[in-house]
Amino acid sequence: MATEMTSALREFALKKLTEAKQKGATLATVTAASITSNVPASTSFVFRSNAAQQQTQKDVSLETKMDSLKEANEFLHDSLTAHAAERLDASIYKMDLINESLAFTIENIQECSHVMKMLNRQLKDTAAMKNEANKTFYRPTPIIQDGSSVA
Repeated sequence: MATEMTSALREFALKKLTEAKQKGATLATVTAASITSNVPASTSFVFRSNAAQQQTQKDVSLETKMDSLKEANEFLHDSLTAHAAERLDASIYKMDLINESLAFTIENIQECSHVMKMLNRQLKDTAAMKNEANKTFYRPTPIIQDGSSVA
């Protein structure tokens, strides 16, 4: 009966360990996939204008063109940096959640391992107590009043 109980508890513990590993792997895979899908692909910028706009721009001074180009570059840099920073913050937050979840899972697995070791020891002790070959195991030896013991 003790061996059946031990086998059942081992099977239960292994099942729970397997489930915890699968949940951790699934969580990591889903998060990695969502992070990958949330990162925008690099895009190229093409500036097009028609011939009429090109003729009117010839009259614009070089300083005005440089100022316009600087403003456009600053706007582009700010928009790309802000977007990337938001995505990076969201990704870091999700990774922190994964780390916390994995740490909790590791603690649960360690606790389960400790409980299984304690249960294994308890079952071994119980089996040793019921062993007929070792009748004095965990049984107190009666003491006679003069201090000697009975063999």
